[in-house]
Amino acid sequence: MINEHYRPEDVNQAFKVGGASAKANILAQLTNMRIGEFISQHDELIAQKIADVLCGGEVDANTEVNSQYLLDLEKTHFIELLKQDKTQERIEHMLIKHKPLRN
Repeated sequence: MINEHYRPEDVNQAFKVGGASAKANILAQLTNMRIGEFISQHDELIAQKIADVLCGGEVDANTEVNSQYLLDLEKTHFIELLKQDKTQERIEHMLIKHKPLRN
């Protein structure tokens, strides 16, 4: 990275996010996937957290948020997921078996 003159992103860079309405659309699709047994309950929980981050949380559509806001939101959800037994089981399984665990 030193040779490539790496610079961290500007944490004040603004992004327009989809907001709560975009998140609602994603959550509806996740519900359908869960009912259809294409994903597990824990898969759904993880995807809900990702959707919240990608859409900027509970904000209006086209709201501008900065990188730090999104990083903080991501960190909050990541820590919440790490407290889940099923997340810890997935991490342990991946480290030992080198394959994802579907729980």
